[in-house]
Amino acid sequence: MVQNFDLKKYRLFLLSIIPIVCFLIVQTKGFQLNSNLVSMGIIIDLVLITPLLYWILIWKTHISKLTVFTVAIVGIFLASFILPTENQGLLETIKSWAIPTIELLAIAYLVYTVINALKSKKNEATSTDFYSTTKKACDKILPPIAANLLTTEIAILYYGLFDWKKRTVKSTDFSYHKETGSIAVLYVIVLLIVIETMVIHFLLMQWSTTAAWVLSIISLYTVFQVFGIARSIPKRPMTIENGMIHLRWGIMNETSFKIKSVEYLQKYEKEVPKKANRAFLSPLHQMEGHNVHIKLSENRILQRFYGRKKCYNEIFLWVDSPNDFIKKTGVHSRND
Repeated sequence: MVQNFDLKKYRLFLLSIIPIVCFLIVQTKGFQLNSNLVSMGIIIDLVLITPLLYWILIWKTHISKLTVFTVAIVGIFLASFILPTENQGLLETIKSWAIPTIELLAIAYLVYTVINALKSKKNEATSTDFYSTTKKACDKILPPIAANLLTTEIAILYYGLFDWKKRTVKSTDFSYHKETGSIAVLYVIVLLIVIETMVIHFLLMQWSTTAAWVLSIISLYTVFQVFGIARSIPKRPMTIENGMIHLRWGIMNETSFKIKSVEYLQKYEKEVPKKANRAFLSPLHQMEGHNVHIKLSENRILQRFYGRKKCYNEIFLWVDSPNDFIKKTGVHSRND
């Protein structure tokens, strides 16, 4: 019996056929005989035909159709790699106009999506989380790695420069910074980086002015990143709503799971022995401390800074009001 052909399994393979064939054609003697015409055909194949094929393959899937633009950009760079420099005249024209246009459209769509999503959340009288909204918007137009990078950079900029309005605390919100020194630790790190940068800058100036300024700019951007992270902490509380528990530590770490997947939870302040599938919500780990231990009946993913991930089924965290947190979940503590 002939089984149905599953396009999902072979989607990447089908897309890779065109650039492979194009690369092989360039290596032939036939290409040398009529390189200009063949080069034009290769550019059309990679920049137009491949995105069109991709669009057909994802038509009945949940993948955003906007990712077609990403495939087109990848096609442009593949053509730059495959074709000899002297045969890239048309490609250079496309680079000059298409890439900036696609980037502007993507940015405009991203801004439009985020603003609409935030307005929608306000109209629904629910909590507004800029980071999560931006992440969803970026996921629609970019591949995972690029989406995580862009989301993080936008969030750092937003929380570091723009979000100065005091957040309205709701009954579903739980803070985790008032009883710990996490924000103070981050500000101390900022101060230390500034001092160290000034000292190293003056030392490097004796050797290389360029190196001194490059290192200083990188260090100052790191300072801005840490500052943005510190300011995001009170803006992104943990929440328990609609049968879900959302655990957050600023824009650095976050995870979500259903309440019914909690095997048990308990107040816990003892030292945590190292064990596979155990995670700390705080990147400061035991330096910050913890007072709640949650054990899940299934593995979940802890999303970390810039899209890094850790698999866990036990997580340790600090909550300013652990008793209220446990009560809100409706799950009996292991100590009960």
